[in-house]
Amino acid sequence: MPQETAFQIVLFDIDGTLLMAGGAGRATIDGILYEHYGVRESLAGVRLHGNTDPLILEEVARLHTGPDAEAFLPVLRREFLARMPAALEGRCTLLPGVTDFLDRLRARRIPLGVVTGNYLECATAKLALTGLSAYFDFLVTATDTPLRADMMRLAVTRFAPLPAHRILYVGDTPWDVQAARASGCGSLAVATSLYSSQALHLEGATWVASSLRPFGTGRWDFAFAAPGGDAP
Repeated sequence: MPQETAFQIVLFDIDGTLLMAGGAGRATIDGILYEHYGVRESLAGVRLHGNTDPLILEEVARLHTGPDAEAFLPVLRREFLARMPAALEGRCTLLPGVTDFLDRLRARRIPLGVVTGNYLECATAKLALTGLSAYFDFLVTATDTPLRADMMRLAVTRFAPLPAHRILYVGDTPWDVQAARASGCGSLAVATSLYSSQALHLEGATWVASSLRPFGTGRWDFAFAAPGGDAP
């Protein structure tokens, strides 16, 4: 990558990119729907990867509670947020190469942020449980807006007048790549969940890798420069 396009900000998705939550969200939603409506496997047919917590809960309420959906949605949201911290305990595991990459970026004074489809409460719990909280300067979450593309736009405006093409978004789904492209950002797509390297490449990711492990090495230093500094 030419020096003039070195990235100066790096933003990360959480689930499937930094860590795996061990099915905590699915188990929590399934438990709530079973208790209230006797519904099992409430997330069957609902897209989870690349989706956002508010949109997932809205779809679940619509699918399973019929005319009660509007009234039940606030209950579902409240119980979901109340139960998730406990559900996450013992389930969250870091993905390969995460801390090495974050350490290397920090050493180069690259500001780091999170743009995630999680509610703020869920995002902060996951980062805390995996020891990642201190790496990130800010979070944009589904508490701010339920749409991933809007989250990316919020993040980009935070760093104005830095141009969007100096910002890299790291994610694991086609929707992460789409959100980055729509905002004019670069994207690093990791094939660490459901989507193959080929599928992520076809979506137009700037880079595609099987994990973040290679990015913790010095051979990628040329691609990053601290804000206001020059690329090496």
